[in-house]
Amino acid sequence: MYFVRKDEMKCVLGLHVIAMPEGARVIRVALRNDYIELWAIVTTTQKIETRMFHVVESESSLSKVDMTKYLGSVSIGPNALTLHIFED
Repeated sequence: MYFVRKDEMKCVLGLHVIAMPEGARVIRVALRNDYIELWAIVTTTQKIETRMFHVVESESSLSKVDMTKYLGSVSIGPNALTLHIFED
């Protein structure tokens, strides 16, 4: 059975590690209460795997690892700092 799952990570630059079911497909990223939320389509029958996400700010240099798979961007604060989320 498939369902939509939500995970959260702090709005902190750098690497974030999240345990998710194998094959989870991230379908949306958004900002809520100072957390970046990730929504993914998952199945309950899969084993859990470790997934790595990179959070970088606009106009920062990127390594090849950071740019593996772009998932989305969120803007925070009155000055609209924009963070971009990539999956390794």
